Amino acid sequence: KEANGYFSAGRFREAVAMYTSALDLLEKYEPASASSSRPGGGAEPSRGEVADGMGDETEALQLKTTLLANRAAALLKLEEWRHVVEDCTDALRFDPQHCKAMLRRGFAYARLKVWAKAARDLEQAVVWEPGDKKAKAELQMVRRMLQEQTKEARDRARRVMLDPTRQLSMPTRRLTV
Repeated sequence: KEANGYFSAGRFREAVAMYTSALDLLEKYEPASASSSRPGGGAEPSRGEVADGMGDETEALQLKTTLLANRAAALLKLEEWRHVVEDCTDALRFDPQHCKAMLRRGFAYARLKVWAKAARDLEQAVVWEPGDKKAKAELQMVRRMLQEQTKEARDRARRVMLDPTRQLSMPTRRLTV
């Protein structure tokens, strides 16, 4: 709650610090697919079973997902795009259906100019939240940039191939028949 208060007040660095300290407390919780790599190799507590007196493990995993997505939102405001991608990817590891994490990662990829990944994430976010106008607008911009990038790559390749001064990179041999 304290981190959310910092976020609401526009104190994003403090919010990131609070989210990080809360995540440190939940460090031992990993998604079910990573259970084979748990330290100690012990069996994972079943659903509803109390894990180390900390409460239900599924609740802890949901909280960790929310904290990661919220920290990503604060990092998005601080324009730390690579960290946003890392946090959202972690959140999606815990909950592949987390719409906000998918959307935020798409925004971060767009700022990093990784157009194909941005388009993939934003398309999925628009499927999950069809009424989100901001996501639709960002997706349109990303698609435009992706088309432009593809066109530039084709033009560059065409210029290189048609350049009469170009030295062939592979020697050619004449075949005698």
